[in-house]
Amino acid sequence: MPTATPMNNWAALFSTKAAARRYLATIADPAQRAAVAAQLDLVDDVPLPVTTSRPPTSNAQHALPLTSGPGLLLTLPYPPSVNAIWRAVVVRIWKGGNHHHRARIRLSSRGRAYRLAVLQACANQGHPTAPAGRLAVTIEIHAPDRRIRDISNVPKAVEDALTHARVWADDSLIDELHLYRRTQRPGGALIVHIEAMVQQ
Repeated sequence: MPTATPMNNWAALFSTKAAARRYLATIADPAQRAAVAAQLDLVDDVPLPVTTSRPPTSNAQHALPLTSGPGLLLTLPYPPSVNAIWRAVVVRIWKGGNHHHRARIRLSSRGRAYRLAVLQACANQGHPTAPAGRLAVTIEIHAPDRRIRDISNVPKAVEDALTHARVWADDSLIDELHLYRRTQRPGGALIVHIEAMVQQ
């Protein structure tokens, strides 16, 4: 199972320096952001933008399920599109001396990079683990720009990445899922709230 490894340069995780800066902009805590900037070797770079606090969700709270406590709150990078995360490849299969071709779906390089970015974000937030039992998950989506997006494409990439980061055993533990479109943020960001469901 992969484990989080220290970063020593932005190029190890991001395709461009601008992408690394956008990721840093999603980290709300200034001290934590400075520590990650040092790990990415961006300390002498342009000052990072100030992130805003989480918007109030008083109206949304009425829609949330009964849960057992405050749960877990994570700030994660905005995912690539589902089509960019997975790719179809044709493989040759040998059987009985003959071969035939079959299409397989595999994780793309962008999908692997996103999983690694989520793994590092979780490591930067103390290697958190979800509460035991069945889960309720709320995702606040801060898009990186004004492009029209279908927010229902966001959860699967995040769920798979959090499984890969061992935040939970499997995303099949999620019984309730809530998505909220929020204000734009440079580079985009996701605020993920994970709570244990109350047994009834």
